[in-house]
Amino acid sequence: MGDRLITPPAAEPVSVAEIKAHLRIVDDAEDALLALYITAAREHAEGQMGRALAGQTRETSTDAFPKSGALRLGFAPVVSISSVKYLDEAGAEQTLAPSAYIVDTRSEPGSIALAVGQSWPATAALPSSVRVQYICGIAAPQILKQAVLFIAAHWYEQRLPVNVGSIVNPIPHTLDAILWANRVF
Repeated sequence: MGDRLITPPAAEPVSVAEIKAHLRIVDDAEDALLALYITAAREHAEGQMGRALAGQTRETSTDAFPKSGALRLGFAPVVSISSVKYLDEAGAEQTLAPSAYIVDTRSEPGSIALAVGQSWPATAALPSSVRVQYICGIAAPQILKQAVLFIAAHWYEQRLPVNVGSIVNPIPHTLDAILWANRVF
């Protein structure tokens, strides 16, 4: 199963003005660099947690529908399903009717399951025969905004990974702990 970004967030959870205030930067010379660090920090945090920190469209793909149970999606929290597409046994792309499944947005990371009286269609024996596009993300809680801010600021100030003995640590352990505590399993 794979998950990929289709449409990135329209806005980052931390603004350039916020990181500039945090770093006490008064000029605009490095605004573009700071914006890159913010995006990279958000992406890093999302990858560590499996949790989207801003609204985005993602796609989960798998080789077939589950034999039983639900099809779990890659990132939490799931807001809605855009489409469920699959390759039928002949290899033609089909779209599963929304009435055939129910969406669980309360669980993390979220999933789709069959509606009562429905069955999953047969699929081609090909990689990524089933693709679910979904919208996920929330307004990030302050602790996670703070983590993105700290990671971006750390990368700005260090410019290279921190080398502790023979261990390279790209972000401080305290930030790893925040991300771990908010991880979706």
